[in-house]
Amino acid sequence: MRFLSYTRWFVVALIVATLLTPTAIALLSGAKLVVVDGKSMVPTYQYGDIILIEPVTKQDFTPGHVISVQRPDGSIYTHRIKSVHDGTAVLKGDGNKVADPETVTFNEVIGAVHGHIAQPLATVIAFVQSWPARICLGVTALALIMLPIEALRGERPSRSADTPTFPGRHEALDDTADDDEALDELTSWVDDPSTLLDQQPSGAHLARHRHEQGRIAQ
Repeated sequence: MRFLSYTRWFVVALIVATLLTPTAIALLSGAKLVVVDGKSMVPTYQYGDIILIEPVTKQDFTPGHVISVQRPDGSIYTHRIKSVHDGTAVLKGDGNKVADPETVTFNEVIGAVHGHIAQPLATVIAFVQSWPARICLGVTALALIMLPIEALRGERPSRSADTPTFPGRHEALDDTADDDEALDELTSWVDDPSTLLDQQPSGAHLARHRHEQGRIAQ
């Protein structure tokens, strides 16, 4: 029973951690999680990896740093800075043989890469970010929390017909109860001295008792 209970709560904790990990990373680091959907940065970043993009600074806009740039059409690409001249940077993907034909300015940069999550964890995190996966995992965790443990291990057998009785033990308990009664009565006498006086035989009672003894002797 304990094993099933521990297993259930372990699964619930694992689901909750999986759902909250991306949000926790974003809140703690201030980074935005972006899935790599190309191969221009191989072998640094593989297809499907997750990169952590933070707001760019002047220090990031220097050769060797990896930055993300937004094109006029709204698409985003991430390449490494090869060189910087007069406020414009030449970029090149680690997996490309030649540099990018267009240069970029600091204002076009939307962020700098300060970390990444590799496979297979990246695939799991990307999967749980979809709403169908979130709903499915949330319902599963809620069901495990509300499910009684008896339903996991089956019905507990009835003990009313199979449980043996022990008459001797019951009698011993009854005797103990009688002893407790007598002790309570004796305690009440000691607490109230008048009770003891009431129990003393009177003179008339003593005379009658002696008279009865004399008649028996005759």
